[in-house]
Amino acid sequence: MTSIGSWAFGYCSSLTSVTIPSSVTRIGDGAFMECSSLTSVTILEGVTSIGGGAFQGCSGLTSVTIPESVTSIGGSAFYGCSSLTSVVIPESVTSIGGCAFYGCSSLTSVVIPESVTSIGGWAFDGTPWYNNQPDGLVYAGNVAYQYKGTMPDNTQIVLREGTISIGGSAFSGCSSLTSIEIPSSVTSIGESVFYKCTGLTSVTMA
Repeated sequence: MTSIGSWAFGYCSSLTSVTIPSSVTRIGDGAFMECSSLTSVTILEGVTSIGGGAFQGCSGLTSVTIPESVTSIGGSAFYGCSSLTSVVIPESVTSIGGCAFYGCSSLTSVVIPESVTSIGGWAFDGTPWYNNQPDGLVYAGNVAYQYKGTMPDNTQIVLREGTISIGGSAFSGCSSLTSIEIPSSVTSIGESVFYKCTGLTSVTMA
């Protein structure tokens, strides 16, 4: 077996644990969606991608092991996994989809390596990890993830050197943002980054 198809085990509410063998390279979209009794997932080396919504709504999931072979975590992959307390994203991962860990209301510890170059909008919103960040621009590894809190009038942002990318919707709705300086280290800008930034008059790219 080399892949787990989309929604293969979706809504299997009595499934309690899963070990995915090394022969599998891909976990499809929604593969284990809403498996509410699933408490433990072990993914062995070999899987390269975790599909969108793969474990969405697995409210009993307390731990997940993501191997070094994984390069991408799809949008909403762990959305609403309310019992998940910590996650270590390996150095192999380069992209994390939008809402990937949204609403993981027990997630207090997140390790994000420098290898991650793309993070979709609201990937970590609704988690204690994000809620405990100070107001202002929150970084996730080398990604300018999102502006948190109410932005003061006439705000001018200078991204720190070494920033690789700007996360999706990072400044969405920040009408008080007037200027931003983007260093040469930035290689990508996510979707809807400056949506409704009605006061933005200057964008400087080094």
